Amino acid sequence: MEQKKNNYLNAKSIHIFAYPIRIKAMNKKTNETLEEKLPNLGWKKRAEKYTEEWDCLKSAYATKQYRTKNANKIFEDNDSLCKTYVSDKVSLGVYKFNIVCKEKTYVLNFDEMELHVYQDDFAIVFVKALNMSYADIETIKIINDKGRCMGLPFIPDEKDGFIVCPEKIEISDKTQSYAAINYREIANDMLLNEDVQEKSFNKNFVSKLFNNFETDITGFDLEIGNDYRCFLISMIRNKELSYNMQLNKWQDSMEFEKEWYAILHADENGPSCTSDEMLKQLLDAKSYYRWMGKGTIYGVTEYSFVALVSTDEGVNNIAVTPFYTSYMDMVSLVLAQKNGVMSLMVEVEKTAKEFKGKIIRTGKLTELQKKYAVWKNEILISEYSDQEQGIELYKLMQEQMLVFKEKSYLDEKVQALYEIAVVCNERRLNTFGLIISIISLVISVVALFVGAS
Repeated sequence: MEQKKNNYLNAKSIHIFAYPIRIKAMNKKTNETLEEKLPNLGWKKRAEKYTEEWDCLKSAYATKQYRTKNANKIFEDNDSLCKTYVSDKVSLGVYKFNIVCKEKTYVLNFDEMELHVYQDDFAIVFVKALNMSYADIETIKIINDKGRCMGLPFIPDEKDGFIVCPEKIEISDKTQSYAAINYREIANDMLLNEDVQEKSFNKNFVSKLFNNFETDITGFDLEIGNDYRCFLISMIRNKELSYNMQLNKWQDSMEFEKEWYAILHADENGPSCTSDEMLKQLLDAKSYYRWMGKGTIYGVTEYSFVALVSTDEGVNNIAVTPFYTSYMDMVSLVLAQKNGVMSLMVEVEKTAKEFKGKIIRTGKLTELQKKYAVWKNEILISEYSDQEQGIELYKLMQEQMLVFKEKSYLDEKVQALYEIAVVCNERRLNTFGLIISIISLVISVVALFVGAS
Protein backbone atom coordinates (compact mmCIF):
# COMPACT_ATOMS: atom_id res chain seq x y z
CA MET A 1 0.00 0.00 0.00
CA GLU A 2 1.28 3.44 -0.94
CA GLN A 3 2.91 5.42 1.87
CA LYS A 4 2.44 9.14 1.36
CA LYS A 5 4.43 11.72 3.26
CA ASN A 6 2.04 13.65 5.48
CA ASN A 7 2.88 17.28 4.75
CA TYR A 8 0.08 18.49 7.02
CA LEU A 9 2.29 17.63 9.97
CA ASN A 10 5.15 19.73 8.60
CA ALA A 11 3.14 22.74 7.45
CA LYS A 12 3.48 26.04 9.25
CA SER A 13 -0.25 26.53 8.77
CA ILE A 14 -3.15 24.73 7.14
CA HIS A 15 -5.67 26.67 5.05
CA ILE A 16 -8.90 25.02 3.90
CA PHE A 17 -11.23 27.19 1.87
CA ALA A 18 -14.83 25.90 1.74
CA TYR A 19 -17.06 27.01 -1.14
CA PRO A 20 -20.78 26.16 -0.60
CA ILE A 21 -22.83 25.55 -3.77
CA ARG A 22 -26.53 25.07 -4.36
CA ILE A 23 -27.23 22.75 -7.27
CA LYS A 24 -30.29 24.26 -8.85
CA ALA A 25 -31.42 22.15 -11.81
CA MET A 26 -30.63 19.06 -13.83
CA ASN A 27 -30.29 18.79 -17.58
CA LYS A 28 -33.67 17.45 -18.68
CA LYS A 29 -32.13 15.72 -21.69
CA THR A 30 -30.59 13.02 -19.55
CA ASN A 31 -31.68 10.96 -16.59
CA GLU A 32 -28.12 10.59 -15.29
CA THR A 33 -27.62 11.63 -11.71
CA LEU A 34 -24.83 13.85 -10.46
CA GLU A 35 -23.29 10.81 -8.77
CA GLU A 36 -23.01 9.09 -12.15
CA LYS A 37 -21.42 12.10 -13.82
CA LEU A 38 -18.79 13.10 -11.25
CA PRO A 39 -16.33 10.24 -11.96
CA ASN A 40 -16.08 11.52 -15.54
CA LEU A 41 -14.75 14.78 -14.12
CA GLY A 42 -12.01 13.03 -12.16
CA TRP A 43 -13.80 12.87 -8.80
CA LYS A 44 -13.09 9.66 -6.93
CA LYS A 45 -15.07 8.50 -3.91
CA ARG A 46 -13.08 9.36 -0.82
CA ALA A 47 -13.42 5.91 0.71
CA GLU A 48 -11.91 4.31 -2.42
CA LYS A 49 -8.95 6.70 -2.52
CA TYR A 50 -8.26 6.28 1.19
CA THR A 51 -7.83 2.53 0.80
CA GLU A 52 -4.84 3.22 -1.47
CA GLU A 53 -2.84 5.14 1.17
CA TRP A 54 -2.03 3.77 4.63
CA ASP A 55 -1.94 7.13 6.44
CA CYS A 56 -5.30 8.05 4.93
CA LEU A 57 -6.72 4.66 5.85
CA LYS A 58 -5.62 5.14 9.48
CA SER A 59 -7.15 8.62 9.56
CA ALA A 60 -10.41 7.34 8.08
CA TYR A 61 -10.57 4.61 10.73
CA ALA A 62 -9.99 7.13 13.55
CA THR A 63 -12.59 9.49 12.09
CA LYS A 64 -15.21 6.74 11.98
CA GLN A 65 -14.51 5.81 15.60
CA TYR A 66 -14.76 9.47 16.62
CA ARG A 67 -18.24 9.96 15.16
CA THR A 68 -21.60 8.80 16.48
CA LYS A 69 -23.64 6.20 14.65
CA ASN A 70 -25.94 8.88 13.23
CA ALA A 71 -22.98 10.93 12.01
CA ASN A 72 -21.47 7.88 10.33
CA LYS A 73 -24.79 7.28 8.58
CA ILE A 74 -24.48 10.71 7.01
CA PHE A 75 -20.94 10.18 5.73
CA GLU A 76 -20.16 6.46 5.57
CA ASP A 77 -23.15 4.36 4.47
CA ASN A 78 -23.65 3.36 0.84
CA ASP A 79 -26.90 5.35 0.82
CA SER A 80 -25.41 8.15 2.95
CA LEU A 81 -26.85 11.66 2.82
CA CYS A 82 -23.41 13.09 2.02
CA LYS A 83 -21.34 11.62 -0.80
CA THR A 84 -17.66 12.54 -0.36
CA TYR A 85 -15.20 12.72 -3.25
CA VAL A 86 -11.51 13.52 -3.66
CA SER A 87 -9.98 14.98 -6.80
CA ASP A 88 -8.02 12.30 -8.60
CA LYS A 89 -5.93 14.98 -10.33
CA VAL A 90 -4.50 17.14 -7.59
CA SER A 91 -1.02 16.09 -6.53
CA LEU A 92 0.95 17.79 -3.76
CA GLY A 93 3.66 20.08 -5.07
CA VAL A 94 2.28 20.22 -8.61
CA TYR A 95 -0.57 22.67 -8.18
CA LYS A 96 -0.12 25.94 -6.30
CA PHE A 97 -2.68 28.21 -4.64
CA ASN A 98 -1.42 31.72 -5.38
CA ILE A 99 -2.65 34.81 -3.52
CA VAL A 100 -1.39 37.79 -5.48
CA CYS A 101 -1.24 41.03 -3.48
CA LYS A 102 0.25 44.39 -4.49
CA GLU A 103 3.29 43.99 -2.28
CA LYS A 104 3.84 40.25 -2.55
CA THR A 105 2.55 36.95 -3.93
CA TYR A 106 1.91 34.23 -1.34
CA VAL A 107 2.31 30.71 -2.70
CA LEU A 108 0.71 27.75 -0.93
CA ASN A 109 0.96 24.08 -1.83
CA PHE A 110 -2.37 22.92 -3.21
CA ASP A 111 -2.58 19.59 -1.41
CA GLU A 112 -6.02 18.21 -2.09
CA MET A 113 -9.54 19.06 -3.16
CA GLU A 114 -12.65 17.43 -1.70
CA LEU A 115 -16.26 17.59 -2.81
CA HIS A 116 -19.16 16.88 -0.42
CA VAL A 117 -22.54 16.44 -2.10
CA TYR A 118 -25.67 16.39 0.06
CA GLN A 119 -28.65 14.70 -1.62
CA ASP A 120 -27.86 16.20 -5.04
CA ASP A 121 -29.00 19.72 -4.16
CA PHE A 122 -26.19 21.14 -2.02
CA ALA A 123 -22.43 20.71 -2.28
CA ILE A 124 -19.25 22.07 -0.75
CA VAL A 125 -15.87 22.21 -2.47
CA PHE A 126 -12.97 22.13 0.00
CA VAL A 127 -9.63 23.43 -1.27
CA LYS A 128 -6.85 22.25 1.04
CA ALA A 129 -3.71 24.37 0.87
CA LEU A 130 -0.55 24.11 2.96
CA ASN A 131 1.77 26.92 3.98
CA MET A 132 5.28 25.48 3.97
CA SER A 133 7.15 28.83 3.80
CA TYR A 134 5.73 31.58 6.01
CA ALA A 135 6.09 31.19 9.77
CA ASP A 136 5.18 34.67 11.04
CA ILE A 137 1.66 35.28 12.30
CA GLU A 138 1.19 38.53 10.37
CA THR A 139 1.75 36.79 7.03
CA ILE A 140 -0.56 33.93 7.97
CA LYS A 141 -3.31 36.43 8.83
CA ILE A 142 -2.88 38.01 5.39
CA ILE A 143 -3.12 34.60 3.73
CA ASN A 144 -6.37 33.84 5.57
CA ASP A 145 -7.86 37.28 5.00
CA LYS A 146 -7.05 37.50 1.29
CA GLY A 147 -7.37 33.81 0.49
CA ARG A 148 -11.00 33.58 1.61
CA CYS A 149 -12.17 36.45 -0.63
CA MET A 150 -14.99 35.59 -2.98
CA GLY A 151 -16.25 38.95 -4.17
CA LEU A 152 -15.66 42.67 -4.49
CA PRO A 153 -17.42 44.47 -1.59
CA PHE A 154 -16.98 47.94 -3.13
CA ILE A 155 -15.66 49.65 -6.25
CA PRO A 156 -12.46 51.73 -5.77
CA ASP A 157 -12.53 55.49 -6.31
CA GLU A 158 -9.85 55.38 -8.98
CA LYS A 159 -8.06 52.99 -11.30
CA ASP A 160 -5.77 50.67 -9.32
CA GLY A 161 -7.21 52.17 -6.12
CA PHE A 162 -7.62 50.38 -2.80
CA ILE A 163 -9.58 47.14 -2.69
CA VAL A 164 -9.91 44.78 0.30
CA CYS A 165 -9.43 41.76 -1.97
CA PRO A 166 -6.11 40.49 -3.30
CA GLU A 167 -5.16 41.48 -6.81
CA LYS A 168 -5.79 37.92 -7.92
CA ILE A 169 -6.36 34.38 -6.65
CA GLU A 170 -5.09 31.68 -8.94
CA ILE A 171 -4.64 27.92 -8.99
CA SER A 172 -1.84 26.92 -11.32
CA ASP A 173 1.14 24.71 -11.99
CA LYS A 174 4.41 25.61 -13.72
CA THR A 175 2.81 25.69 -17.16
CA GLN A 176 -0.76 26.97 -16.90
CA SER A 177 -3.56 28.47 -14.85
CA TYR A 178 -6.53 26.25 -14.02
CA ALA A 179 -8.84 28.64 -12.15
CA ALA A 180 -8.50 32.31 -11.26
CA ILE A 181 -10.32 35.43 -10.08
CA ASN A 182 -8.58 38.67 -11.10
CA TYR A 183 -10.10 41.21 -8.71
CA ARG A 184 -7.98 44.09 -9.99
CA GLU A 185 -9.15 43.63 -13.57
CA ILE A 186 -12.76 43.32 -12.41
CA ALA A 187 -12.54 46.47 -10.24
CA ASN A 188 -10.92 48.54 -13.02
CA ASP A 189 -13.44 47.28 -15.57
CA MET A 190 -16.40 48.17 -13.33
CA LEU A 191 -14.90 51.62 -12.68
CA LEU A 192 -14.16 52.29 -16.36
CA ASN A 193 -17.58 51.21 -17.58
CA GLU A 194 -19.48 52.56 -14.55
CA ASP A 195 -21.00 49.12 -14.30
CA VAL A 196 -22.31 47.96 -10.94
CA GLN A 197 -24.14 44.90 -12.22
CA GLU A 198 -23.55 41.66 -10.36
CA LYS A 199 -20.75 39.70 -11.98
CA SER A 200 -20.43 35.96 -12.48
CA PHE A 201 -16.70 35.73 -11.71
CA ASN A 202 -17.37 33.89 -8.43
CA LYS A 203 -19.52 31.35 -10.22
CA ASN A 204 -16.90 30.86 -12.94
CA PHE A 205 -14.15 30.25 -10.38
CA VAL A 206 -16.13 27.88 -8.15
CA SER A 207 -17.57 26.07 -11.18
CA LYS A 208 -13.99 25.39 -12.28
CA LEU A 209 -13.36 23.80 -8.88
CA PHE A 210 -16.63 21.85 -8.92
CA ASN A 211 -15.83 20.55 -12.41
CA ASN A 212 -12.33 19.57 -11.28
CA PHE A 213 -10.81 22.01 -13.80
CA GLU A 214 -12.63 20.25 -16.66
CA THR A 215 -15.31 21.48 -19.07
CA ASP A 216 -18.74 21.28 -17.45
CA ILE A 217 -20.44 18.06 -18.53
CA THR A 218 -22.75 17.61 -15.57
CA GLY A 219 -25.74 19.49 -16.95
CA PHE A 220 -26.41 20.93 -13.50
CA ASP A 221 -26.83 24.62 -12.80
CA LEU A 222 -24.80 25.93 -9.87
CA GLU A 223 -25.77 28.81 -7.62
CA ILE A 224 -23.00 30.44 -5.62
CA GLY A 225 -23.74 32.38 -2.44
CA ASN A 226 -23.60 36.18 -2.40
CA ASP A 227 -21.08 36.34 0.45
CA TYR A 228 -17.85 38.06 -0.49
CA ARG A 229 -15.87 35.45 1.46
CA CYS A 230 -15.92 31.69 1.64
CA PHE A 231 -15.82 29.69 4.88
CA LEU A 232 -12.30 29.48 6.29
CA ILE A 233 -10.86 26.48 8.15
CA SER A 234 -7.34 27.14 9.36
CA MET A 235 -4.79 25.72 11.80
CA ILE A 236 -1.76 27.80 12.75
CA ARG A 237 1.35 26.31 14.34
CA ASN A 238 3.31 28.84 16.35
CA LYS A 239 5.73 27.87 19.10
CA GLU A 240 5.96 31.25 20.81
CA LEU A 241 2.23 32.00 21.01
CA SER A 242 1.44 28.45 22.11
CA TYR A 243 4.16 28.44 24.79
CA ASN A 244 3.12 31.82 26.17
CA MET A 245 -0.49 30.63 26.21
CA GLN A 246 0.55 27.68 28.40
CA LEU A 247 2.37 30.01 30.79
CA ASN A 248 -0.64 32.35 30.87
CA LYS A 249 1.82 35.13 30.14
CA TRP A 250 -0.90 37.64 29.22
CA GLN A 251 -3.02 37.16 32.33
CA ASP A 252 -2.92 40.82 33.27
CA SER A 253 -3.08 42.33 29.77
CA MET A 254 -5.21 42.17 26.62
CA GLU A 255 -2.27 41.31 24.38
CA PHE A 256 -3.19 37.68 23.76
CA GLU A 257 -6.93 38.35 23.48
CA LYS A 258 -6.34 40.98 20.81
CA GLU A 259 -3.96 38.73 18.90
CA TRP A 260 -6.31 35.74 19.12
CA TYR A 261 -9.29 37.84 18.02
CA ALA A 262 -7.36 39.03 14.94
CA ILE A 263 -6.29 35.45 14.12
CA LEU A 264 -9.79 34.05 14.58
CA HIS A 265 -11.44 36.73 12.44
CA ALA A 266 -8.60 36.92 9.89
CA ASP A 267 -8.08 40.61 10.65
CA GLU A 268 -4.71 41.28 9.07
CA ASN A 269 -4.43 44.79 10.53
CA GLY A 270 -5.24 43.87 14.11
CA PRO A 271 -8.60 43.26 15.82
CA SER A 272 -11.52 44.97 14.10
CA CYS A 273 -13.23 45.22 17.51
CA THR A 274 -11.69 48.16 19.40
CA SER A 275 -13.67 47.81 22.62
CA ASP A 276 -11.79 45.65 25.13
CA GLU A 277 -14.97 44.75 27.00
CA MET A 278 -16.86 43.72 23.87
CA LEU A 279 -13.81 41.87 22.53
CA LYS A 280 -13.65 39.76 25.70
CA GLN A 281 -17.37 38.98 25.52
CA LEU A 282 -17.14 37.95 21.88
CA LEU A 283 -14.10 35.75 22.48
CA ASP A 284 -15.77 34.01 25.43
CA ALA A 285 -18.67 33.10 23.16
CA LYS A 286 -16.55 32.06 20.18
CA SER A 287 -13.53 30.33 21.78
CA TYR A 288 -12.97 26.79 23.02
CA TYR A 289 -10.48 26.88 25.91
CA ARG A 290 -10.35 23.20 26.98
CA TRP A 291 -6.67 22.67 26.04
CA MET A 292 -5.38 26.20 26.52
CA GLY A 293 -3.11 24.96 29.31
CA LYS A 294 -1.48 22.68 26.72
CA GLY A 295 -0.99 25.52 24.26
CA THR A 296 -4.00 24.74 22.03
CA ILE A 297 -7.05 26.88 21.42
CA TYR A 298 -9.96 26.66 18.96
CA GLY A 299 -12.46 29.28 17.86
CA VAL A 300 -15.53 29.51 15.65
CA THR A 301 -17.18 32.48 13.96
CA GLU A 302 -19.97 32.58 11.39
CA TYR A 303 -17.34 32.41 8.65
CA SER A 304 -14.37 30.59 10.17
CA PHE A 305 -13.08 27.71 12.27
CA VAL A 306 -9.53 28.35 13.47
CA ALA A 307 -7.05 26.58 15.73
CA LEU A 308 -3.75 27.73 17.22
CA VAL A 309 -1.35 24.95 18.30
CA SER A 310 2.34 24.43 19.02
CA THR A 311 4.98 23.08 16.67
CA ASP A 312 5.71 20.07 18.90
CA GLU A 313 5.37 16.65 17.27
CA GLY A 314 3.22 15.56 20.20
CA VAL A 315 0.22 17.50 18.87
CA ASN A 316 0.34 15.83 15.44
CA ASN A 317 -1.95 12.91 16.26
CA ILE A 318 -4.07 14.57 18.93
CA ALA A 319 -4.69 17.92 17.21
CA VAL A 320 -3.37 18.28 13.66
CA THR A 321 -4.67 15.08 12.06
CA PRO A 322 -8.19 15.32 13.55
CA PHE A 323 -8.36 18.95 12.44
CA TYR A 324 -8.23 18.30 8.69
CA THR A 325 -10.24 15.05 8.90
CA SER A 326 -12.87 14.77 11.66
CA TYR A 327 -13.30 18.50 12.29
CA MET A 328 -13.50 19.35 8.58
CA ASP A 329 -16.37 16.88 8.19
CA MET A 330 -18.01 18.44 11.24
CA VAL A 331 -17.83 21.87 9.59
CA SER A 332 -19.24 20.35 6.41
CA LEU A 333 -22.27 19.01 8.26
CA VAL A 334 -22.98 22.30 10.05
CA LEU A 335 -22.67 24.20 6.75
CA ALA A 336 -25.20 21.74 5.28
CA GLN A 337 -27.50 22.32 8.26
CA LYS A 338 -27.29 26.07 7.75
CA ASN A 339 -27.93 25.74 4.03
CA GLY A 340 -30.91 23.51 4.77
CA VAL A 341 -32.59 26.00 7.07
CA MET A 342 -31.89 28.90 4.68
CA SER A 343 -33.26 26.96 1.69
CA LEU A 344 -36.40 26.08 3.62
CA MET A 345 -36.74 29.72 4.64
CA VAL A 346 -36.73 30.71 0.97
CA GLU A 347 -39.39 28.10 0.20
CA VAL A 348 -41.59 29.31 3.06
CA GLU A 349 -41.33 32.93 1.91
CA LYS A 350 -42.02 31.91 -1.69
CA THR A 351 -45.04 29.88 -0.59
CA ALA A 352 -46.36 32.80 1.46
CA LYS A 353 -46.13 35.10 -1.59
CA GLU A 354 -47.86 32.54 -3.81
CA PHE A 355 -50.73 32.27 -1.34
CA LYS A 356 -51.20 36.01 -0.92
CA GLY A 357 -54.87 36.68 -1.50
CA LYS A 358 -55.49 33.09 -2.58
CA ILE A 359 -56.84 29.94 -1.03
CA ILE A 360 -54.00 28.06 0.65
CA ARG A 361 -53.73 24.48 -0.52
CA THR A 362 -52.92 22.19 2.37
CA GLY A 363 -51.06 19.82 0.04
CA LYS A 364 -48.38 22.44 -0.56
CA LEU A 365 -47.96 23.02 3.16
CA THR A 366 -47.85 19.28 3.81
CA GLU A 367 -45.01 18.92 1.30
CA LEU A 368 -43.12 21.80 2.92
CA GLN A 369 -43.57 20.31 6.39
CA LYS A 370 -42.37 16.95 5.07
CA LYS A 371 -39.15 18.53 3.80
CA TYR A 372 -38.69 20.28 7.13
CA ALA A 373 -39.19 17.03 9.06
CA VAL A 374 -36.66 15.21 6.88
CA TRP A 375 -34.10 17.99 7.40
CA LYS A 376 -34.58 17.95 11.19
CA ASN A 377 -34.41 14.16 11.50
CA GLU A 378 -31.66 13.35 9.00
CA ILE A 379 -29.34 16.37 8.88
CA LEU A 380 -29.90 18.17 12.19
CA ILE A 381 -28.50 15.36 14.35
CA SER A 382 -28.15 16.06 18.07
CA GLU A 383 -24.56 14.81 18.46
CA TYR A 384 -21.69 14.40 16.02
CA SER A 385 -19.29 12.66 18.40
CA ASP A 386 -19.42 10.59 21.60
CA GLN A 387 -16.32 12.35 22.93
CA GLU A 388 -16.73 15.40 25.14
CA GLN A 389 -14.59 17.72 23.04
CA GLY A 390 -16.45 16.64 19.90
CA ILE A 391 -19.82 17.28 21.52
CA GLU A 392 -18.71 20.71 22.74
CA LEU A 393 -17.11 21.82 19.46
CA TYR A 394 -20.14 20.67 17.47
CA LYS A 395 -22.47 22.70 19.67
CA LEU A 396 -20.15 25.71 19.44
CA MET A 397 -20.18 25.51 15.64
CA GLN A 398 -23.97 25.30 15.51
CA GLU A 399 -24.29 28.29 17.84
CA GLN A 400 -21.76 30.53 16.12
CA MET A 401 -22.87 29.60 12.61
CA LEU A 402 -26.42 30.56 13.69
CA VAL A 403 -28.06 27.23 12.85
CA PHE A 404 -30.52 27.28 15.75
CA LYS A 405 -31.10 31.03 15.57
CA GLU A 406 -32.12 30.69 11.92
CA LYS A 407 -34.13 27.58 12.78
CA SER A 408 -36.15 29.53 15.35
CA TYR A 409 -37.00 32.10 12.67
CA LEU A 410 -38.01 29.27 10.35
CA ASP A 411 -40.20 27.70 13.04
CA GLU A 412 -42.02 31.02 13.49
CA LYS A 413 -42.56 31.44 9.75
CA VAL A 414 -43.78 27.87 9.27
CA GLN A 415 -46.13 28.20 12.24
CA ALA A 416 -47.47 31.55 10.97
CA LEU A 417 -48.04 30.09 7.51
CA TYR A 418 -49.84 27.11 9.01
CA GLU A 419 -52.06 29.35 11.14
CA ILE A 420 -52.95 31.48 8.11
CA ALA A 421 -53.80 28.31 6.20
CA VAL A 422 -56.05 27.12 9.00
CA VAL A 423 -57.86 30.47 9.21
CA CYS A 424 -58.27 30.69 5.42
CA ASN A 425 -59.53 27.14 5.15
CA GLU A 426 -61.92 27.64 8.08
CA ARG A 427 -63.22 30.78 6.36
CA ARG A 428 -63.64 28.84 3.16
CA LEU A 429 -65.52 26.08 5.00
CA ASN A 430 -67.70 28.66 6.76
CA THR A 431 -68.46 30.37 3.44
CA PHE A 432 -69.21 27.00 1.87
CA GLY A 433 -71.49 26.11 4.81
CA LEU A 434 -73.30 29.44 4.50
CA ILE A 435 -73.91 28.88 0.79
CA ILE A 436 -75.26 25.38 1.47
CA SER A 437 -77.54 26.79 4.18
CA ILE A 438 -78.87 29.48 1.82
CA ILE A 439 -79.46 26.92 -0.93
CA SER A 440 -81.25 24.64 1.53
CA LEU A 441 -83.41 27.54 2.70
CA VAL A 442 -84.31 28.47 -0.89
CA ILE A 443 -85.19 24.87 -1.66
CA SER A 444 -87.35 24.68 1.47
CA VAL A 445 -89.21 27.90 0.59
CA VAL A 446 -89.77 26.76 -2.99
CA ALA A 447 -90.98 23.38 -1.79
CA LEU A 448 -93.39 25.11 0.62
CA PHE A 449 -94.97 27.25 -2.16
CA VAL A 450 -95.14 24.29 -4.53
CA GLY A 451 -96.89 22.24 -1.86
CA ALA A 452 -99.34 25.08 -1.11
CA SER A 453 -100.36 25.38 -4.75
